[in-house]
Amino acid sequence: MEISERLKFLLSKVDKSQRKIANDLGISAARLNNYIQGTRLVPHDVLSKLSNITGCNPGWLLTGDGEIFISPLAHAQEQFITLPLAADIAAGDPLEALPDSQLGSVTLPRTLLHLPPPYYAFRVSGDSMTPEIHPADVVIVSASYHELDLQNRVCAFRTPDGILLKRLYLDHKHRTGWLYSVNARSHPPLSYDKDTPDLHLIGVLILLLRNYLL
Repeated sequence: MEISERLKFLLSKVDKSQRKIANDLGISAARLNNYIQGTRLVPHDVLSKLSNITGCNPGWLLTGDGEIFISPLAHAQEQFITLPLAADIAAGDPLEALPDSQLGSVTLPRTLLHLPPPYYAFRVSGDSMTPEIHPADVVIVSASYHELDLQNRVCAFRTPDGILLKRLYLDHKHRTGWLYSVNARSHPPLSYDKDTPDLHLIGVLILLLRNYLL
C-alpha cells in the first residue's frame, strides 16, 4: 500500500471532511486530493501535521507498520514538552550557571512555542526587567533565532560571569548593539557586537511563565 492509499484510508476513518482536513493543513482541497490520488508526493511537514490533526501514528503513515492511531494517552503526551530549568538567569548582574544545579523542570503545550527548538528554560533572578519580567518568572528561549529581526527583543546572553536577560537594541548604522535593562538607571546598558569578547547570544525569549506567589 502506497502512502497515497494509506492517506485515503486514514481520511475515511476520521470524522472530518477532506475540505476541513485541507483547511487544517493550510493547503487547498485540490492539493490534498492530489496527495490522495498519488499525483503529488506528500511532503514530510504535511505528514507531520496530519499526525497531529488526526492522531494518526506517523510510522504507519510512512511505512504501513504498527497501529493506525496513536493511543489517546500517547497522543496527548506528544502535545507537551518538558524542559529542565537549566539555571537561574540574571535580570541584573550576571549569574553563574551551575551545571549541577537541580532547579526542577517545566511542562507546557508545544503549541505555545512558536519557534523551533532547541529550547532553554531559565528561572529569573533579579528585578532589572520589572515590570515586564519579575523575579521567579520562568522564561523559555529558542536558539533558532537566526532568521528573526531581533530589534528590541528580549534575549538571553552568556557572559564571562554568567548568563543574563536583556532587551537588545541594534544600531545598524554603526554595526553594533546595546543590551538594555528595563530599569536602566540601576543597570547601565552594555555594548554588543560580533567581536565583543566572551559575550554570546543564547536565544530569544518566546514565552514567559509568571510565578504568582500567594
